[in-house]
Amino acid sequence: MLHRCHPFPGSPQGRIGQERACVSLGVPPESIGSLEKNRHASAVRYLVGGLAIERWRIRAGDLGAVLGRRPDAITRWAARAGELRLRDDSFRARYEALDAALAGGGKRRR
Repeated sequence: MLHRCHPFPGSPQGRIGQERACVSLGVPPESIGSLEKNRHASAVRYLVGGLAIERWRIRAGDLGAVLGRRPDAITRWAARAGELRLRDDSFRARYEALDAALAGGGKRRR
């Protein structure tokens, strides 16, 4: 089982971790997997879940194990991220910025 301090599986060079995503988003690590319900917390989850599954090819079960959430919740976050990316310019900009920050400014994964 993965722990919060370990890198996400499937990430480039195994160096993308929850802490790095949280630093880029300006949120505490425990906020991503929390049950908190507000717009900001949800947006953070959608960003992380969407990038993890869509861009970095991380399995929902692996990310769920790191965050203490069920894989179906992670899959819902990714689906919502896809919807928001298509119709919300602000969300799309944050999504792309986080992707670039996590990639270290390198090429994006598709």
